[in-house]
Amino acid sequence: MAIGGNGGSRPRGTYTIGEIAELYHIGTDSIRYYERKGLLEPVRGENGYRYYSAQSIWRMNVIRSLRDLGFPVERIGAYLRDRTLENTEEMLREEQRMIQDRLRELRKLRASVDQQLELLEYIKGLTYETVVRRTLPDRRAFQILRPHSLDEETDLLMKQLAERSNGRVEVVGSNWMAELISPEEGGALFQGTLMFDRRGDVTVPGGDYLSVFYRGPTDSRRHLDQIRRYAGERGLTLLPPFLEVIWVDVHTVTDPAEFVSEVQARVAPEKEERHESAGAL
Repeated sequence: MAIGGNGGSRPRGTYTIGEIAELYHIGTDSIRYYERKGLLEPVRGENGYRYYSAQSIWRMNVIRSLRDLGFPVERIGAYLRDRTLENTEEMLREEQRMIQDRLRELRKLRASVDQQLELLEYIKGLTYETVVRRTLPDRRAFQILRPHSLDEETDLLMKQLAERSNGRVEVVGSNWMAELISPEEGGALFQGTLMFDRRGDVTVPGGDYLSVFYRGPTDSRRHLDQIRRYAGERGLTLLPPFLEVIWVDVHTVTDPAEFVSEVQARVAPEKEERHESAGAL
């Protein structure tokens, strides 16, 4: 990258707009935008072209650093126009706060990615189409009771559940989602939707559950019937909620054949009433 003179037409020790763009991996339009906002002040050569001095390099370093943290252009411009010890200290403290905010967001994102990877490892060891008995703890969740049958409606309910949590729950995938399966044939397939979260406003009761994992598109009714037959053969009574837990769906894979779901039905303890109730949570 040449920065020397050029037959008297180029000021010594300057950069062209193309060289600045290449150096910072940005478009020339961005550089012109910074000029219009007063953040950069190029000089004109004898040939009429813009050239940028070493001070422009320093300014670009400041601009890129602050823009990466989310500072608005107007705030950066105000700082560059009036730099004092007091203003610099104030700017640094703002940067410090924004870095802390960014670190918190990155930690949340890391936790979400870790959960997704743990899930993918977990499903590698599953046995499908086989009823098993599992002991599950109480699970907190946000819930919307709204009858529906189409998978497409679940995305809207997920969004509404995230809003109900006042931003406390992020929808990154749907592996922490479950549908409440309607206990009887006819009408909507699902009674509502759950988003599992320890801060949720309802509790899915813990205890012994009969569970079956399966691959492919939604087939919850058939697998609930499979669980009912299994329970009947062993003299077990089932209680709501009847859940279809969504482990892998269109948010993770393209091919529906790779979807993974789990149907769960709670086994009534000896002391509980021996009948199936149609109520939700």
